[in-house]
Amino acid sequence: MANRKRILVVDDDADLVELLQADLEHRGYEIVVATNGQEALNITKIQRFDLLLLDIMMPEIDGYRVVNAVTSTESQTPPKIILMTCRDTRRESGLALLAGVAAMVQKPFTMEALHQKIVNVLESH
Repeated sequence: MANRKRILVVDDDADLVELLQADLEHRGYEIVVATNGQEALNITKIQRFDLLLLDIMMPEIDGYRVVNAVTSTESQTPPKIILMTCRDTRRESGLALLAGVAAMVQKPFTMEALHQKIVNVLESH
């Protein structure tokens, strides 16, 4: 697939990252993974992505700080961002909206529900 969408998956749960990577690659996406916020920031400085699939609660740098750093870069159009969280998404959605996040998904989720959210975000303008 010549125009595969590139997704950076960022989560400190190695099992979840492995599951997401396998499922999303099977669906035709190009996947890069990071296990914490600092690693995600290092990667986004040298690679471009269509979407960040980003956990909120991580060691070192949390998801909101990653969102802020990625979206404040003036030299390039920021990727769309979906936040993943165990927290109550009703409470977090206001913070996410202010941060410029495209969508949120509450853990645990099904891969079908997540994939539908990814499709919706990537197809939105």
